[in-house]
Amino acid sequence: MWRLPYHLDSFNIRIVPDGDYVIKEINVIDDASERPASAMQGKIIGVSLAPSVTISGIVYLKSGLKNTPFADAHVYIEEINDPYVSATTMGGKIAGAYTLRHIPMGQTITLDATATGNYVGEQVIIKTPTSVNSVVQQDLYIKEFTEFDITQLLGFPMQVTKLEPATDGAYVWGRVKVSAQKNPVFGYLNNGYVDIYGKKLKADIRSTRDKSDNFNTKISKATLQIPKSTPEFLPVVTENNTITCQIYDKYSGSITDNNGLKIEEYKTGVGALDGIVSLDDASFGNGFTSDVPVFLDLLSNNSISNAP
Repeated sequence: MWRLPYHLDSFNIRIVPDGDYVIKEINVIDDASERPASAMQGKIIGVSLAPSVTISGIVYLKSGLKNTPFADAHVYIEEINDPYVSATTMGGKIAGAYTLRHIPMGQTITLDATATGNYVGEQVIIKTPTSVNSVVQQDLYIKEFTEFDITQLLGFPMQVTKLEPATDGAYVWGRVKVSAQKNPVFGYLNNGYVDIYGKKLKADIRSTRDKSDNFNTKISKATLQIPKSTPEFLPVVTENNTITCQIYDKYSGSITDNNGLKIEEYKTGVGALDGIVSLDDASFGNGFTSDVPVFLDLLSNNSISNAP
C-alpha cells in the first residue's frame, strides 16, 4: 500500500514489483469528497498484482556448425517493450545468459533477440504457462549478415530480428532507434524505438562502408566493405501509431499517426520521423487550454507559444 500526497488532479503510478509479479500502471484521480481532514495525511491505495512467469536462456552466435555464447545481445518481448522486461547478455562465466521477469501468465508473446552490428537476430513465439512461478527455458540464436549493411535505416540505428532474402535485396523485421538522432526539441521515453515488419531493403551501390564509417567495433572486418542499404519504398511506414516523447526536456507529449508513424528521407540517406505532435496539458502545472493552435518556438528561449 502507498500513501500519496495531494498535488495533482490526476496522475499515473507505475508499480515495478521486486518479486514475481506483473508490472502494473494505475491512474489516480483526486476526488475531493474522498480527501482526509488533512491533505498531509494523503490517500492510501490498495493495489493487487498478478503473478508472473520468468523466461531465461542463452543467446548464441551461430556460425556454421558452431554456436558460441554471445555477449551484448538484447532480449525483449515485442508486446511489452518495457526496459524492466528486457535484458542484455553478459560475458565471462555467464556469457550469453539472460533472464526476463514480470511476464504475464497464459499469453502468446514474441520473444526477440537482437545485437548491435550487422547481425540478424531471432524471433520466437511463446505461449506462457498458466502456473505460478513457472520458468521457461528458451535459447536464442543470432547470425552475421554480409550482403549489405543492416545496422541503420536512413541513418537511424537498426536491429534486425528476422530477415528473408529476396532476389535484389531482403525483407527485414526489427526495430529502429529514432531517439539516436540529435534533436534540440524532442526526447523519447523507452529509448525511442519503432518497429518495422517485412520492409524491403536493397544494397545502395553508390557507396560502401569503410573503417571511418564503422561506429560499432563488433562489426567484423569482412563486413567493413559491404554496401550500405536503402529502402525500396519511401516513406517507411512503421508498426507504431504513437510514440511518447518529451519536448524541451520539460513537457510531456506524443508523436502520432493513426496510419503508422513514417520515416521519411528528408535528404539523401538521412531520415526523419514524421507524425503529429501532441502536448499533454498536465505538463503545464494547473492544466493548459487554448482555442488556437499551439506551435513550438525555437527562437524565443525554447518556449511554447500560441500562434495568432
